Amino acid sequence: QKEAVQFLNQQLFTTPKWLLNKDILSRVGADAPGVILSRQEGVLNKLMSAGTLNKLVNGEALNGAQAYQATELLNDLKKGVCSELYSHQPIDVFRRNLQKVYVSNLIELIKPPASNASGALAAMMGMAVGPNPAKTDVGSIARAQLNILKNEVRNAAAAAPDNMSRYHLQDLSERINKALDPK
Repeated sequence: QKEAVQFLNQQLFTTPKWLLNKDILSRVGADAPGVILSRQEGVLNKLMSAGTLNKLVNGEALNGAQAYQATELLNDLKKGVCSELYSHQPIDVFRRNLQKVYVSNLIELIKPPASNASGALAAMMGMAVGPNPAKTDVGSIARAQLNILKNEVRNAAAAAPDNMSRYHLQDLSERINKALDPK
């Protein structure tokens, strides 16, 4: 599992610029950041879903230290998706979009569920209903990840090498702050 995440970090979350053929994109009117993000977002959403994280928590409960833990998955993803926080390199538009999705996924994991009615309706219609992150370790793990990320983003923003990277990191910091302290 760890090797699979490393592969995704290298081959998908590091911007796959080979997908960007300017001639084709200009003919079909597609925007390059949207093309890349559409490939990355689905995979990242699945990896960071409450269902996936709960499976890892369950694996840890059954297999102990030998299991690939949910915290380890999120740390490995963060190292790949947010590598510029540690390298202090400029963050291009492709990576900014991916990092926003990463933070949004963590925020979704700590939000209280909308209502029981929608979950009950989905269950009646035969749709899969995952466990409520607020009732499992997933919410706690996501909150801890957001707290750690908040400090890392704030520190990186202060040393950002360009304005767009700084604006992006300040925006992420604000999103995280609002999620952790919604007032």
